[in-house]
Amino acid sequence: MRNRIALALGVLALAPLAGWAQTLYPSQDAFYVPGNGTNYGTATTITVGSSSSVGLVQFDLTALSAIATASQVQQATLTLFLDYVGAAGTVNVDTVSASTSWNEATVNGNSTISPGTVVATSLPVSTANTFLSLDATAAVQGWLATAGSNNGFMILAASGTSVQFDSIRNLNTSHPATLTIVLANTGPAGATGPVGATGPAGPTGPAGPTGAASTLAGPAGATGAHGPTGGTGAQGPTGATGYFGPAGATGATGPAGETGPLSNVFPTQTTTITSTTVISDTDKNTYYVLDNPPAGLSITVPHCNNSGTLYDGKKLVFFVYDSTDQPSFSSQGTDEFYDLASNSTTLTTSYSGGTKGLGFSYGFTCTNSLGSHGVWLAANDVF
Repeated sequence: MRNRIALALGVLALAPLAGWAQTLYPSQDAFYVPGNGTNYGTATTITVGSSSSVGLVQFDLTALSAIATASQVQQATLTLFLDYVGAAGTVNVDTVSASTSWNEATVNGNSTISPGTVVATSLPVSTANTFLSLDATAAVQGWLATAGSNNGFMILAASGTSVQFDSIRNLNTSHPATLTIVLANTGPAGATGPVGATGPAGPTGPAGPTGAASTLAGPAGATGAHGPTGGTGAQGPTGATGYFGPAGATGATGPAGETGPLSNVFPTQTTTITSTTVISDTDKNTYYVLDNPPAGLSITVPHCNNSGTLYDGKKLVFFVYDSTDQPSFSSQGTDEFYDLASNSTTLTTSYSGGTKGLGFSYGFTCTNSLGSHGVWLAANDVF
């Protein structure tokens, strides 16, 4: 699922911000039962209400905060997928307090998690396999306005309600929570047009007030004869308005910048593959970017186990970026993988993607005698 996070924020770092929307996927999710020390950070569902359990979902806004401010967030929508209804009722969604951070690998019912601000209340949950959407604009604006305050959302059930939502590890219905953000911004001002031609001079205005008399008196001249008083002249017509010069032409759009590093898409476990590669068994959670891979590129995935060591929950994500060639994935030893794209092929040697298309993904899960233990992977053709 985290390959979807990669696509979401990788595009976010490069796209213009003029009435533009982007969907993000969780950086982590979990649930806990108050007073119970068990960690449920690897569960495929977020259970809410059963034994008073509380759901947690967080989205990484690091890349967004680098290019946008709170005032540029026009709309933010949180969407959850309801995959099971044990007892219908309602749920409330709050932010997690800025003072109580959590980690999906360690959070439990003895952790001190407290609610922050109210996001939505009394949301009905009665039909399984449906989406639940709510306005989270104020929450996202608050997180962007106050650095370090984003500890995600808290989902609480009303008394008697018991439901489950898809987590980022769900490979069945595969609908993790999403956060869709609409940004707005104005583009740069165009160049100033040339100054228009000067219009004709208007009529002479009336004389200003008489200045103060000089203190240096000259000799008195002889008194002249009084001439007749002239009549008041007619007021002249108002001069025409000067001509405005034509507006300057809009400058040409500059070339697109180079693709920046996907720092928010992938954590530090990110590797670019440009040639045939065998992935080590000890590599348990790496995101691979295949940037223009050569034709015939082969990638060998890790064993599901090695000398009896189970690799439960191993996550490997592949992106084929700007490529016209599909990579080929091969297994090691006798490990077998099931093709989640077509739900029909069990393979023992190699697998390469089928029809190439935007956002088309391939998933694999280990199907040998190890049961649910082993490796799961996803591969995504971006362009």
